[in-house]
Amino acid sequence: MNSPDAKHNRHARLLVVDDNLSIRSLYASYLRDHYNLTIASNGQEAFDLAKKHQFDLYITDLIMPGIDGITLIQKIRTIHPDAGVIVVSETEEIDVAIGAFRQRPLEFLRKPIKKNLLISSIERNLDVMQLKENFQHLSRESSADPGCPEPVWGVSPVMQTFWDKARRVAEMDLSPSILVSGESGCGKEVVARQLHRWSPRKSHPFFSINCGLLSRELAASELLGVAKGVATGVEPRKGKFEVADKGTLFLDEIAELPIAVQPMLLRVLQEKVVTPVGAVTEVPVDVRIVAATNKDLGQCVADGTFREDLFYRLNVVHLHIPPLRHRKDDIPGLLYHLYLRHGGRGPQPISDEEMADWMSYSWPGNVRQLENALINRLIMGRPIDPGESAAQPLHRRSGILDLNEPIPWEDIKYTVFKHAIDAANGNVREAARRLGIAKSTLWEYCQKQGLIA
Repeated sequence: MNSPDAKHNRHARLLVVDDNLSIRSLYASYLRDHYNLTIASNGQEAFDLAKKHQFDLYITDLIMPGIDGITLIQKIRTIHPDAGVIVVSETEEIDVAIGAFRQRPLEFLRKPIKKNLLISSIERNLDVMQLKENFQHLSRESSADPGCPEPVWGVSPVMQTFWDKARRVAEMDLSPSILVSGESGCGKEVVARQLHRWSPRKSHPFFSINCGLLSRELAASELLGVAKGVATGVEPRKGKFEVADKGTLFLDEIAELPIAVQPMLLRVLQEKVVTPVGAVTEVPVDVRIVAATNKDLGQCVADGTFREDLFYRLNVVHLHIPPLRHRKDDIPGLLYHLYLRHGGRGPQPISDEEMADWMSYSWPGNVRQLENALINRLIMGRPIDPGESAAQPLHRRSGILDLNEPIPWEDIKYTVFKHAIDAANGNVREAARRLGIAKSTLWEYCQKQGLIA
């Protein structure tokens, strides 16, 4: 990492509040040449300033007469919910510190203040806030779909080229079929959903189906639908093509579509009509197809497991997602994005030194493996070997969590703390020692969650 003096967000607006004159003078000597600095002598003065001006970062003492640090943070959050906060205090009272953390400061520093440590903390938190702002901007731009993860655009040239091409294709009125290829774990469905968001069809449905789960018998009803009266007790229903009309249908694992089902799909693509099972009339459909595979479809054609005519129908435009090992510059941004998705707040816990190990690893499981490794890192609370399986070691040791699905951070915290209490036979002191946290922190959490009497 660069030294703290190597770069500064010189236009960043900082508000510092401390009731001690000598401390305020120290802040001024440390920061006035590097930032747009405002200094307040008490909490009320700081809040009055915050109402008039929006600051990028607030640095506050914890114990002050009148409005203390915790109250100040609460009041600032009412007018600036996403404000960055650094708490600096000499207090030894753990309950007060825990109270401060409930207000989501980005960092907690102890006095006496050291210049390099302070500036490093400021720079790190300003960078985190800028990343968060960028993600929020991109989220707003890409239209609302609360059930879908947002993509990370990446800083690597290969991903910038990829997304430029993807956007041009998505915005075409012709709506050609798109084949998305890439290794397992690259995020092909995330790409498919983003193509839909960018397309003229974004106000219409997006549906996905895993072709590997479609047998010959199931495919007809799932894709084409079932007409009324086809059999006693069978309810009529629309197939995926009909429900996705005017929108996008994502065909995942297209290479796994049984060869006997492929003519059915080919006819829909050619004729743009479906005939539900048991129906005698055709139903017109207007659907953009995005298909995805981690296999070489050309080789599948050569092997006789995939129809050549269907291949050409699907492969009008080809988008290939580069594997993570070919775009390692994207790893820090991906990690922070995933950290936020799993409920993390503030700076991600991976230090620059540890990040070097994450950057040097090859990530054969791509983004999915990276996500599982990050969850494992959060659970363990200490550096891990990125090459270690993110799921298997936990299952082998204790069966703590199933990491095949995204897990809210509060669920992770509850599960790990409960496991620690159980493993220590209810001894909070011993459980806290094993977790490497203060006994009072664990005690308060467990009492609130009912883990201890």
